[in-house]
Amino acid sequence: MSERAEDRSGLGPWKGRVFLSVGRALYLGPAGDTSPHAHHALQVGVSLEAPLRLRHEGGEWQEHEGVIIAPDVPHQLDGGWGDLVLFYVEPESTDGRRLLTTPGEPIRPVSASSIAAVRAVVRRIAGHPPNQTSLGAVVADLMQSVGFARDAARPVDSRVERVVGQLREKLGAKVEMAELARGVGLSPSRLRHVFRREIGMSAQSYIVWLRINEACAALARGASLSDAAYQVGFSDAAHFTRTFRRTFGLAPSQVAGGLTLIPTLADGDPGSPVV
Repeated sequence: MSERAEDRSGLGPWKGRVFLSVGRALYLGPAGDTSPHAHHALQVGVSLEAPLRLRHEGGEWQEHEGVIIAPDVPHQLDGGWGDLVLFYVEPESTDGRRLLTTPGEPIRPVSASSIAAVRAVVRRIAGHPPNQTSLGAVVADLMQSVGFARDAARPVDSRVERVVGQLREKLGAKVEMAELARGVGLSPSRLRHVFRREIGMSAQSYIVWLRINEACAALARGASLSDAAYQVGFSDAAHFTRTFRRTFGLAPSQVAGGLTLIPTLADGDPGSPVV
């Protein structure tokens, strides 16, 4: 039996798998560091074995089979000795707005049917780990099981595709929305509207997630933390670490060994810009 949360602190590694895309991330495995923290991503946790324990702002520990934690809510998670699934979603995205808790309800339980659906997907893949081709579909199944949308494949506005391509090319440079808008024949305000409609989040939020995603891709290829950060526009490793921790409540070094990147819009999957 492993030690409980009261006996764990610091920056210990998380030994499961992290599936990361722009606007979404998923962790599957045992919980690692459980020091109190808050992060901007909306988080959903579902236990696969023993109930996970959670406390809000230093209050009493509560047991949950599944829980939804609103953005920026101070909490401490104890996964105990069992595996769990954690979902992280950009709160300003379409999915994030769909599952956001109401003001005054920072933490609420996941429905029993959603918990059962998550566990069913995990059981299904237990003996047949997904390959790179099927991985996106498996992650989409898990996300859908807790209520996130699984949009049908659809064409994305060509102007937005062009902007996304430029954002990928300019990760290390300052981005001017006025310049991007002129390049696709739109006003800056109109581009912001069309971008949010097509991608599901603001262009600025997309840029932050894109930089995190690309930096993690560099880490997965063996780059140092400093090199990965610098390549995509973070001023240094500390800036990248702060941004990553602000988003997920973890340092990138804690999950670097288990990172898997999911194809995004610019990687040739126009029907699923956020997954």
